[in-house]
Amino acid sequence: MKLEDKHKDFNKIVYYGLSSDECIEKIATYCKECDKKLVAIVAEENEYSQPLKNAQDILLDDIWIYEVAMGLRVVLKSRADKYCGSNPDAIIVNEEYELLKTIGIDKDPNIKYKDDILVCYVETDQHTNKEKKFLKSCNLLGISPKAFGKGKPWNGAIDKFIYFNEEIRLLDIKEKYILFVDSRDVLMYKDLNEIKTKFEKYYPDCNLLFNGETNCYPNPSLKDNYPNQDKKYKYLNAGMCIGRTDFILEFFSKISKYFVDYEKNWSEQGVWTDIFFKYQDECGDDNPIKIDYDCHIFQCLWDEEAGRSANFDIVYNKNKIYNRLTGTEPCVFHSPGPTCSDSQVWKIINRTYHTSYKTKRFIETA
Repeated sequence: MKLEDKHKDFNKIVYYGLSSDECIEKIATYCKECDKKLVAIVAEENEYSQPLKNAQDILLDDIWIYEVAMGLRVVLKSRADKYCGSNPDAIIVNEEYELLKTIGIDKDPNIKYKDDILVCYVETDQHTNKEKKFLKSCNLLGISPKAFGKGKPWNGAIDKFIYFNEEIRLLDIKEKYILFVDSRDVLMYKDLNEIKTKFEKYYPDCNLLFNGETNCYPNPSLKDNYPNQDKKYKYLNAGMCIGRTDFILEFFSKISKYFVDYEKNWSEQGVWTDIFFKYQDECGDDNPIKIDYDCHIFQCLWDEEAGRSANFDIVYNKNKIYNRLTGTEPCVFHSPGPTCSDSQVWKIINRTYHTSYKTKRFIETA
């Protein structure tokens, strides 16, 4: 979010309205980025709505909330004017924010948002809503994923590739990249712009990037054959990948011949592993398939070294999740296997992780 230059000389940004106003969270983000305090003048209510709660999570002690018993906007505006009149370091942001939002310059015009990545997944079940958590994590980030395979029979794991490869060709794709993920055990944590930025920064020459994990599955005898043996997350996991759209359409058509035998290829990940080594042998460092060894984008929560149920590399707090081993903040989380849990990620996504507020709060009753 970018506000007018006139705000840079003020320490306090004042917003008046309701705790449900969605723009409060964006204004809080701006205040955090610019090291300013947010003064929110809102109608008194028993419990704040989520946007204001999110703003509290973002700013912690740097948000002051004034509640007004008579919460009409004209009254709230009067209180905001009065506050700024007695606080020369404060400025009201409402009118400027609404203008910026209307004409569309609250975003950096040099950055293309969301339109550059198409998010896809395969889910044949139409009745049990097993991808519910994944869809909610997408919705919170403004992502609209494309589902393939709905209502089709599930014959085996390679159907994930087959249905994707068939149905992706029915779309008129404008996006530069495709993010293809599992749905039942995947949660989106960062928005598509950050994913794009990291992909282009850390993997500028990569055509197809897979999630890295600690378990060499389904063929553990291959574990010593993987490159980058010094990396913990060195084994290919097929649950999440991102690649260039033109490459995926061409390459997936080329390798579709490997995804045909349900009995032999009972593991889709096993097929992808064979393909990875085929091109590793042929191309070496120029292998078009890469693995996100340092978890810049993808994080597998299964840890083969820690009993498979917990990953002690991951540090959780309500403001961010990061991998202390790799020093990175992943964007998408995958919790494969029957003992793996995404509960901590889910809490943070839903702002229910250690929710206690120590905000300066003032109640005005007259």
